[in-house]
Amino acid sequence: DTPAPTATLSAAYPAPTGQLQLTPATLDIDTQVDIYTAVIRQLYQVDHTFENAPNFPVIYLVQFTDDSVGDPNIPQGASVELAEKQRSAITSALAGLPAEIKWVAAFKDVPIDASNGVVEGKGAIIHLGNIHVQDDGSVQVSASLYFASQGAAGKTYILAFQNGAWTITGTTGVDWIS
Repeated sequence: DTPAPTATLSAAYPAPTGQLQLTPATLDIDTQVDIYTAVIRQLYQVDHTFENAPNFPVIYLVQFTDDSVGDPNIPQGASVELAEKQRSAITSALAGLPAEIKWVAAFKDVPIDASNGVVEGKGAIIHLGNIHVQDDGSVQVSASLYFASQGAAGKTYILAFQNGAWTITGTTGVDWIS
């Protein structure tokens, strides 16, 4: 079994606030990057829906958040654009993956073969939700992976700050797969 990917924390862990959602202005960028990187690695390395990791050669990351991509039934915050600084830091943090990282404004901007719904170049699209901080200091992030019309998955991840890193500790709500 492959251990769940983690991201190192490069800034002090913020104290729990009791708020459901922290805005980018409230949660520092380094922490956001660490959390999002852990989620992306989890989808790419573990929750890709294949028996063995497909090592998609390109990952298209959607730069606007959408809380409905994991579990459409959870409370949803407004879509937020990940700033260039965040996108650049996430790309750098993912440098060890065997994939090229490409940012797109929307899902529709990714080249998809119209005849079969497959992402061109055997790539995958990852779409992230907002980071929702829970009363216990854990966070929840909706995320989805798409590589074909019959090849997609989504869930809401629970992450906790453990031993100096944000770690996937589980999921909550609906886990869907196509």
